[in-house]
Amino acid sequence: VDTLQQYQRMMAVTEVGEVTRDRDTNTGDANHAVTSCVIEYLHFTFQVNLKLRERIEWTRGQVKSIMYKPEDQDVEMVNKLLEMQQEYSNKIQELLQKPLPYSFFEDPHKEAAMLSKFELDKVLGAGAFGTVKLAKNKDDDTLRAIKSIPKTLQDKESLELEIKLMRAANDALGDLPYVVRMFETYEGENDYYIVMEVVSGGEVYERIEKNGSFTEAEAQKV
Repeated sequence: VDTLQQYQRMMAVTEVGEVTRDRDTNTGDANHAVTSCVIEYLHFTFQVNLKLRERIEWTRGQVKSIMYKPEDQDVEMVNKLLEMQQEYSNKIQELLQKPLPYSFFEDPHKEAAMLSKFELDKVLGAGAFGTVKLAKNKDDDTLRAIKSIPKTLQDKESLELEIKLMRAANDALGDLPYVVRMFETYEGENDYYIVMEVVSGGEVYERIEKNGSFTEAEAQKV
């Protein structure tokens, strides 16, 4: 069950082949059987198709084990995916260990600098740790989303971790549209501010309330 849940998060089934009983494992024991079939998957993260042979061992009608093996033509692809996934994980861990490239908490008067640069507009959303407002750059009319976080609701260490995670995601995924881009940060007397790209479409919570849970593929599009 754990294996199936793990695969469901990473890949979606696009085609299922014919289920056959493996002849070479037929021992004559009526209580034991092995079946297999070729399943084609779409890998969500890397957007590639690959074929895996699913081999299920049965004992008295119950599943004893489930194994997956790539078809011969996809062995190289699967190995490459594993390498890419490990590189991705290593890069994220490396980025999270790096200090921020600036002192986020250095100047308590940056709020005035932000207000002089941006014109704040309507509230786009609000959550347990802050409010997001639409803002327009006064120099070039660029639209941004500015998240304000009261100092009473989030401590320095937690906020620095959030900044690191956003920066790591931006660096790892580049221009892919799955992660909100972060541009600047400011500090006021009572609040911290994160300047991000504007993402239209409403709040995720409202989508979840309306549609229920999402698969990973659906969540990427949200």
